[in-house]
Amino acid sequence: ALAVLGSVFLVVQLVGTVSAPRDAVTIGVPLTGRWEAISAGRSALVNNHWTLAVQRDALDIVMVVDGKTSQGDRSRLESFPIFGQPLLAVADGRVTEVVDGRPDLPVGDTTWQAMAGNHVVLDIGGGHYVLYGHLRQGSLRVHEGEQVRRGQVVGQVGDSGNSGEPHLHLQVQNRPTFDVEDRNIRTYPILF
Repeated sequence: ALAVLGSVFLVVQLVGTVSAPRDAVTIGVPLTGRWEAISAGRSALVNNHWTLAVQRDALDIVMVVDGKTSQGDRSRLESFPIFGQPLLAVADGRVTEVVDGRPDLPVGDTTWQAMAGNHVVLDIGGGHYVLYGHLRQGSLRVHEGEQVRRGQVVGQVGDSGNSGEPHLHLQVQNRPTFDVEDRNIRTYPILF
């Protein structure tokens, strides 16, 4: 019986990796240059966010050089090409939440308290809000209530919050703020 249940789970997850997303939201790119979305997709097999409803359709974005996310000493945040990269508004919108006082953690350290770390939430209309998470302390260039234009720099990639190494956590959600305890947050698949 356990083998059958495991097989059913595996089949459902595999179908999720190839099925087209429903109600996806199309946005612009959050970074310039070459980057990769990891921990992304519609299955627990390819997306570690999938099991937590408040971030189910989230993407983690990194920069890979020579097949690695870091160059040199992995204990230094600056060894990660994505660290400090400028983040762009993915659409015209209004800033609904800004948190900028959390420290960038040493590589490998994480925290469930203030899970998103420094972050910005942007209202892009239609009941859709974009969350940029794990931003660099002191890098945010926007304020709550500010109107932004697509392509405008909103901050920099960092390593704050629940982040094992510098990366951008990006999600489109139905709420203007982010709190991991908010059971009313629903996320949407993203198309660029």
